[in-house]
Amino acid sequence: MATLNYAVIYGYTPEVFEAKVRGTACGTASAFGRVAGIIAPVVTGILLSINVSVPLYVSALLFTISGFCVVLLPIETRGRQA
Repeated sequence: MATLNYAVIYGYTPEVFEAKVRGTACGTASAFGRVAGIIAPVVTGILLSINVSVPLYVSALLFTISGFCVVLLPIETRGRQA
């Protein structure tokens, strides 16, 4: 998941946000990634206590939701001049 977060921080975020807020946008994305990295092992431990398969299903669901959110991003950067 951290690799996906870095792709957003260093690939998509600088292209979308103007220079005035670019640092804040990258910092916010980085902070969300770090907080998720701290919370994920705790949540996984709780889900493992329920059933061994539950973390896999939750992960698949979250990746599906993330993919759907990427499709809904309003700005297409492909082929756009800088």
